[in-house]
Amino acid sequence: MQLNALLNPLKLSAAISLVGFLAGCSGNSSSTSSGPAPVVDPVVIDKTIAEVEWTAANYDVNASHAYRVITKNSMLRLVFTNQLAAFDTLVNLFRVDSNRDCNISGRMVAEQLGEMCYGVDGTTEETCVEASPLREDTQKSQGIACQDGTVAGQYFDGFFNATARTDIRTPGESQTSTTLSAVDRAPTFDDNGDPILDENDDPVLKDFTEYHFQSDTSIFFFEHQYESYVDFSDTAQTCGTQEYSEVERQGMRSDLVGTQEGDGTNNFYLYTELTDLELEATPAYTCDVATEKVTTDYSYSLTTTMANAGMGGGTDRNTVVTWPDMMISLAGTPSGTLTLVHQNAAGDFTVTVTFDGDTVMVTDGTTSVSHSLAEFLALSEPVAE
Repeated sequence: MQLNALLNPLKLSAAISLVGFLAGCSGNSSSTSSGPAPVVDPVVIDKTIAEVEWTAANYDVNASHAYRVITKNSMLRLVFTNQLAAFDTLVNLFRVDSNRDCNISGRMVAEQLGEMCYGVDGTTEETCVEASPLREDTQKSQGIACQDGTVAGQYFDGFFNATARTDIRTPGESQTSTTLSAVDRAPTFDDNGDPILDENDDPVLKDFTEYHFQSDTSIFFFEHQYESYVDFSDTAQTCGTQEYSEVERQGMRSDLVGTQEGDGTNNFYLYTELTDLELEATPAYTCDVATEKVTTDYSYSLTTTMANAGMGGGTDRNTVVTWPDMMISLAGTPSGTLTLVHQNAAGDFTVTVTFDGDTVMVTDGTTSVSHSLAEFLALSEPVAE
């Protein structure tokens, strides 16, 4: 089975809509012209993260940085706005079908590994059958400084590897996931697109960890990998005469992912490293027997360790983020209590952020400050480039 079928791609119009969703808004053009063809000037991703001491003078600004990353990161938004189907659209939007030269410069390289199936131990390879305990299908693609615009500029660089997975080893559940990975080892090329060879005329290999897409309206950068997952119940449910299936849980997770997004010119947030990321949405179903209508309410929880240039980070200087009662409406209004524990030189510095409608109360345990939601988010607004 091809990865496309596993991912159930949406129509092209939905994919185009997702690009707008990723960008969040449109900005000034970052393209320059090379004759009639538009060329993107790729932004430099500044991954510098220094140590920052949290104090009574900056704790609300640092809390704003954490909140900005959570709410502006498109991948996380897909979870708490229940739009994980769009994640599969994103995968298909950026996938590469075959090796080719880009329209202006650079190359696109693709490899279809094919479906692989494994036994209950998850490692012993088996012939694929309908009841295979674990199925994986991987497409590997690489943009090599690819300027691919025709009407508008598009730039691709790095690996965008996608793996679709179906796991039925847990009794009563069918666990599905899509992993995006920028990690690979591959030959290198010079500025002319020619392979770089060693003294034996063998390709010089390099370890890659990053993927960078950019257009006039969107910057999408990540390094390492992250995973979208949906776990389905295998038990059919009924509401009156109607039969339906339930999702046990869904979400986003990663051991380590670095991320930054923008509008093609400016960043939505600073480059941020997230480790031990787990954002989970748990649905609860209610059946109205009279109308045979099923309604779904979700509860959310977030845990991760976060670091960026605004709030600081590095060895023993990161920020542990927990939001066990997380709720953010489609309108962007949050509720619940976000707790941040930053590792200062002298010990942990704890900040709590309580959301109540348009009011945000931030406290370090000794002093408190109140902001409107817009004021709180504006504290961490990235400087225009």
